[in-house]
Amino acid sequence: MSATTRPAVPATPPAETAVTPGAHPCRCQEPPETPDESCCRGEVCCHLDCIERPRFYCGQLLTDDDLGDLVGWTREKLALARYRQGWGVVCGLRVRCDPRRPAGVLVAPGYAVSCCGDDVVVCRETPVDLAAACRPGVPPCADPSFDAAAGGDGGDEKILVDLELHYREEAAELRAALG
Repeated sequence: MSATTRPAVPATPPAETAVTPGAHPCRCQEPPETPDESCCRGEVCCHLDCIERPRFYCGQLLTDDDLGDLVGWTREKLALARYRQGWGVVCGLRVRCDPRRPAGVLVAPGYAVSCCGDDVVVCRETPVDLAAACRPGVPPCADPSFDAAAGGDGGDEKILVDLELHYREEAAELRAALG
């Protein structure tokens, strides 16, 4: 997880956290208008690739490459669901102030789909240190109100912190072959 900051804008507190497709850079953001058109955003492009399902036959000697191809095909097929279902937070992932660390937040367990169709699962409550995004001497959770939208004296500029989740592949335990 990483955090970036940006100046606060007048807003009302959201009832639910929502993610808008195309809100931040990702390698795949929106489906192309036509099958041959890429979805380019600056230097970042992606194409709808036609994926081919691996075929197996009785008596075939399977190698790790064959099984890797099957896993890759399955991942690519599941990633196509982002075009029909969208991406963002599916459930959980609530963010709250960390009572033990004044410059930290806790992200609750939950599930999201990245803009590239990857499943992002947070299995346990995860602390995130926001010290680099905070002003010195001002606890980030001291005033959770949104009265910055009403104006104020301008002396204490409030900031919004964008907390981003990124997909990271984790290898499973290797199993010994039989024999």
